[in-house]
Order: sequence, then C-alpha cells, then structure tokens
Amino acid sequence: ARQLWIKLDTTNDPPARTDPSMSYDRKRHASVIFGGSGGMRDTWELTSGFPSFELVSSDQVITEFGQRLELSVSADGIGPFRYRWFKDGVSLTELGCSGVSGAQSDTLVIEPVHVVDSGSYTVAVGNRCNLDTPLMTSEITVAVDAAIRDCNRNGRNDADDLICGGDYICGGVPGSFDCDYDGIPDECRIADFDLERLEEFESIGVGSYSLNGSAIVDGGSVRLTEAVNGLLGTVVFEPVSTNPVTGFTASFDFQIGQGTIPGADGISFALLNASVYTTGVLFGEEGPGPASLVVKFDTHDNGLPEPSGNFVQLTHNGSIIVTTEPPFLLDDFRWYHAEIVFADSNLTLTLTPEGEGSVTLFDAVRVPGFEPFVSCYGLGGRTGGLNNEQRVDNVYFSTRTSGFACDSTGVAPCAELAGDINGDGVVNVEDHAGFVACMGGAGASPTPEKPLTVGRCLAIFDFENDGDVDLFDAAEFQLLFAAP
Repeated sequence: ARQLWIKLDTTNDPPARTDPSMSYDRKRHASVIFGGSGGMRDTWELTSGFPSFELVSSDQVITEFGQRLELSVSADGIGPFRYRWFKDGVSLTELGCSGVSGAQSDTLVIEPVHVVDSGSYTVAVGNRCNLDTPLMTSEITVAVDAAIRDCNRNGRNDADDLICGGDYICGGVPGSFDCDYDGIPDECRIADFDLERLEEFESIGVGSYSLNGSAIVDGGSVRLTEAVNGLLGTVVFEPVSTNPVTGFTASFDFQIGQGTIPGADGISFALLNASVYTTGVLFGEEGPGPASLVVKFDTHDNGLPEPSGNFVQLTHNGSIIVTTEPPFLLDDFRWYHAEIVFADSNLTLTLTPEGEGSVTLFDAVRVPGFEPFVSCYGLGGRTGGLNNEQRVDNVYFSTRTSGFACDSTGVAPCAELAGDINGDGVVNVEDHAGFVACMGGAGASPTPEKPLTVGRCLAIFDFENDGDVDLFDAAEFQLLFAAP
C-alpha cells in the first residue's frame, strides 16, 4: 500500500520558523512536517497506516442458548490485519473454549452458545504498523437467555421442549437434556434413544472389554481358543447403558475350524445380567446359564437332546427355547456374519456365510418371561476332548432404551418428584413456597444448586401441561402437599 503526504486545512498559517521541522504525533499516529521561514508555511502529515474500525454487531447482543452467536468487526486502513477476540478481558485462544471459531479473525462464532458465554467481548485489531500496540474496540455485551422455547412446535413452552431431537436444537446438542436448567444440556435426556458400541480390535488392550481365559487379541480379531483341547475363553463388554435393556441389536463375525475332525466345541453370544456377572466371567458354547439370554453356535454332537454336531440354539436362563440346524457347516473356517435383533421379547437371528447370501435362522422367536436388566454382553468359546480354533471380530451392540441416560457421573439428576422443587424427596412447606413463587413468576432460588427458572417451574409444577403455573395446577399440588 502507498502512503501519501496530505496537506492539513488550517485557519491560520503556523508561525514562521527558522528551519522546516518534522515531528511524530503519537496521539494521532501521524508524522507531521511544518513549513519553515521560506516560501512554504503549510502543515503536512503522513499517516502511519494504523487501522480504523467499526463494529458490525450492536453493543448489546441477546441470544438464546443453543443458537449461533456471531460477532464481527470491519477494519479500514493498510492491511493485512490481525485480530484477537477477548471475553471479559481474557483472550479466547487462551480460554480454549469448545464451539468457538474465528477467535483470531474478523468474525467470532460460538455455536452452540451457552449461558456461560454471557459476558463482555472486545477485539484487538492491528497491522504491521502496530503489532505491539493494537487498537481495541469498545465492549460488546452478550447475554444468553436460558428460557425454554417451543422446540416441538406444539404451541406451548413446557417441559417437553427440554427433550431435544430431530431437526430442533433446543439447548445445544440434539437429544440432550438440561436437567438443572442452567442453559447447558449436559445432564441426560429422556424418551427412547439408541446407545451403541463397535469394537474392531485394532489395538491390543484398548476398549471397554475384558479378555478372559485363553482369549487374546491376535491379528485384528479375538482368538477365543486355539485348536488345542481343554481351552475356555471369553471377551466380555461393559454395559453401554446404566438402564435396563429392553431390546438390542448385536452383530459380530466369527470363524471356527482347522481343528480335529469332528471339531469342537463352539461359541456363544450372551446378554448377561450385570448384577450377577462381571466382565471377567468365563463361559463356552453353552453360555453362563442363569440370568442370561444366549445364542449358541454348537459344532460338536454331545448326544440327545442335541440334534447333531452342527446346530444353533436360543436359551434363556439356561432353558432351551428353540433349536435349528443351518444349511452350512459352522466350522468350515469361513467367516460368518451374525446379526441378532431382540425387540418386544422377540429374537431374530440372521447368518451370512462368507461369499453367500443371508439366511434367517430365528424369525421373531418369542422369549417368554424375559425381564429387562442392566446388561453386559460378550462371546465365549470352548474346546474339550476335541478342538477348533475359534475367533470373533467386529462386535457391534446397540440398545434401544427409554428413561434417563445419564452423564459420566452415572446420576440421573432429572429424575425428580413432581412438586418437589427443592429436590429433597418429599413435597413439603418449602415446596409450597416454591409453588407460590412460580405462580408469581420465576426469580427466587429455593436452593443454590437448583435455581427457580421458568423451565424449572414448568417441569415441576405445570401439572396440567398447558405452559403455565396457575390455579388448576395449585389444586393438583395441594393433593401432593396434603399426602402423608
């Protein structure tokens, strides 16, 4: 960029000097030259190229949590420009906040924005002329409103709007739940949702599983047993949810063979009651027995009641539900892909041999008496007087659960008693005071941990689910308050 000398307009010529002179005007960031006693008596200046700027955003920004916050500055002068954004006087690059981009550009973006992002924002603008002393903009005050919105578009701002999903982002992350109403959806969520895990065994000793007995990670898969007699090995995974499993989808690849003829003994997939079994449990093709749901892939004929040395069987708590013989040999040392779908107490099993099409072996087989339980899961293999090498890989598990999915603490802070605003487990006189405050508008704080906000009032006291706390809700609350 080229800089020019500019003649200043003056009302009076500067007084005559013996010699011309030049000085630097630090306040105006300009070099100034004055005429002397000769023919030139004017004043000229050479600007230093310091940028000027204006804020594109207003001085006061109010937004709702979960939305996109964008602050911009427009600089004019000799570039290129350098920018650095600050929040409450601290550089955003030093804070290392998640969801923040453009902290060293002309446009700062925070998405999604949380209540903790409220504060005063400034931006420093500089160029090569003032890298050490950049110019600072005036402050932009940002306020993030934590009030709930009508996310499900049913015409009411109620507790249902705290359940976020689909295309509606209400509170930050789709599907999250802002249990403590602080504008940060970091507690849990309710309604139905999926939790899933895939393990491909690419790294030894890395993952939420335990290897037991003869099982080892070998060549990118788990070898449950070698082709050696008398082995027992399992790979068992921790629960994906702290809630009881009502249904699940599981898939895995297995390979059995290269042992004795006939081979032995087979593998099994087991859904295990986590209150009974740990991830250190050992079992073979029969599964562990009680407190389990097992799909068995048996490759040895032990006589009646087994139909042959090549069959698949479903058992519940050790009792046989159904048995079938597949149209292929399970221990031919091909890879087989198995998929198990369990929903509404019905189980479907599909097997796909390597290089062939899928075959459904169990089609919505009813499992009578199944009671949901918190579940770990795993695969086990065994050899006895005969043997096979038995491997598993690409173990996938997904559970369709309902209720509260909690944060890393394992606590469900959303599970609150209706009418119990202070969260002490009973509806008493303190909750009555909270109800009165909610009818009069949010503002008071019964406990520091649970602020009394609009969302909290509706979640605890809007018994009619009509978007407000009124006399109809008072009648319902009175029944709870009077209950022994």
